[in-house]
Amino acid sequence: MARSAPQRHGDFFYYTRVEAGKQYRLICRKRNAPDAAEEVLLDENALAAGNAYCNIFRVTPSPDHTLLAYTLDTTGALVFDLFVIDAASGALLCGPIANVAWSLAWSADGGTLFYTTFDAAHRAYRLYRHRLGDDPAQAALVYQEPDDAFSIDIARTRSGAFLLLTSASHTSSEVRYLAADQPVGEFRLIRPRQPWHEYYVDHHGERFLIRSDENAENFKLLEAPVSAPHKEHWRELIPHRADTLLEDVVSFRKHLVL
Repeated sequence: MARSAPQRHGDFFYYTRVEAGKQYRLICRKRNAPDAAEEVLLDENALAAGNAYCNIFRVTPSPDHTLLAYTLDTTGALVFDLFVIDAASGALLCGPIANVAWSLAWSADGGTLFYTTFDAAHRAYRLYRHRLGDDPAQAALVYQEPDDAFSIDIARTRSGAFLLLTSASHTSSEVRYLAADQPVGEFRLIRPRQPWHEYYVDHHGERFLIRSDENAENFKLLEAPVSAPHKEHWRELIPHRADTLLEDVVSFRKHLVL
């Protein structure tokens, strides 16, 4: 039996496993400890019935872990249907929502789900906001990326406090932010896109952490106050190094991992 390493989210350890003789995965979790009783959340084998292909692409629990949003591809085209289930019973609460793209994120109260969709060129270009219990066909269009060179991604910061909407091309990016407890609010722009400038954002305490390649081919790390995150308030934390690529930054409560 093959099993992935468990990853902790809140009080739960999430992992996948494949049973002997089965083609597809089980999506599982355990509460509080890796040796606790197992909960099987999704059975990819059952979802594959009647389909030549099946792939659960993304699994995203709600902040209180009572709900589970997941995206499913049954064609191999990397275009997904979005579903929301009750994590305890498996009851379907929402879906399928068709043509969903790579990313999705919950509001802080778990009542609203943000997701992206594809255009005809398989570019993630629209962000929608869906309030659970409402008709999915009435989901609100929050943002549409007008530049064909850019795709969008929605994510929640590790702190859980903010939603980040990133528009990125191969050489440029820009980030908008929204407090996760204000899902009907307006995403605010940190810094407008500029040619040949990539920057990416995370949240840590009273500041945003900003990984930027402006005059820094291998990226440098900056910070800015959440209350005033625009360019004039950016302050360097870790300077650029010509011999070292700053590939990512992961923030924890008391430390950062580079």
